[in-house]
Amino acid sequence: MKKNILLMLPLLLAACVAPPAVVLEVQQHDTPDNNTMYVCRLKAFTTEFRSENSSRGKAKLDVHKQCRAKHNAMFCEEKDIVCQSYE
Repeated sequence: MKKNILLMLPLLLAACVAPPAVVLEVQQHDTPDNNTMYVCRLKAFTTEFRSENSSRGKAKLDVHKQCRAKHNAMFCEEKDIVCQSYE
């Protein structure tokens, strides 16, 4: 009986694996600049999520988090986030 449990242990542990975390890339030019403000938007269904920040990466991350709080990850993809910069 013990031998059967040990053989099944890898299968049981595989079922406990958490899904991979979503990682948004922060590029080198994303360092905060006091003269530039980034406004990022993401539309999922009829809701538009919006965030402003002096760091483009932080604005994108905030919009992504807002969307993920309301919808499934498949409706909140990074490729759909649109950012504009204002100086």
